[in-house]
Amino acid sequence: MADYTGEVEVGGPWDIRRLPGLTIAKLAVGAMNNNAYLLRCTSTGEGMLIDAANEADRLHEFVRLEGPPVSAVLTTHWHPDHTEALAAVVDDAAAATFAGEEDADHLPVAVDERLTHGETITLGDLSLEIIGLRGHTPGSMSLLVRRPGLPPLMMVGDVTYDADLLKAGHVPGVGSRRRLREATAMINTLRQQHPGLVILPAHDPGAASRLAQATGQAPRVATA
Repeated sequence: MADYTGEVEVGGPWDIRRLPGLTIAKLAVGAMNNNAYLLRCTSTGEGMLIDAANEADRLHEFVRLEGPPVSAVLTTHWHPDHTEALAAVVDDAAAATFAGEEDADHLPVAVDERLTHGETITLGDLSLEIIGLRGHTPGSMSLLVRRPGLPPLMMVGDVTYDADLLKAGHVPGVGSRRRLREATAMINTLRQQHPGLVILPAHDPGAASRLAQATGQAPRVATA
């Protein structure tokens, strides 16, 4: 595995990291190389999928990785490349649906939990903080995963397509420029408040590398 780069490619295997209390996995799907993330509480086995983007057949197996089907699917924003497989996955897993308040009516399924900035949701024994990042869409949001004694993880959807560009203050090309600048500033403020904050965008293939560095674990990919 010495040549493994941490990048997860469409059609290839997923990447897995195991942390105290949390398993996190990443799978690349669809023509736009979307990252679907799986979070699973290791104490209770409860799981959540972040963005049922595409390839429902692959997500069928992914949402059952190391546990029962996920109990919830959280959609970072309503754009079709993030929701193509949402209806199929929700039906397949009998999962609840979470989305930002202002994006909820644009999703292809009914939304069970309409989320706003500052709310905390639970996943088993884990607490996950909702960070509203309006700009790419009116209801775009990210998920801040706190880790005791370690820098948190932040899943930012399409607020950026490259974590290094985000750090430099660049914003993506789609959405309200003013609000995207505000969202970028908010994330970089969180970087200052949480040194080592790990940014995990939805289209950045290098996200797995940063996750590996943050966890201090040797890369591991699934064979299926």
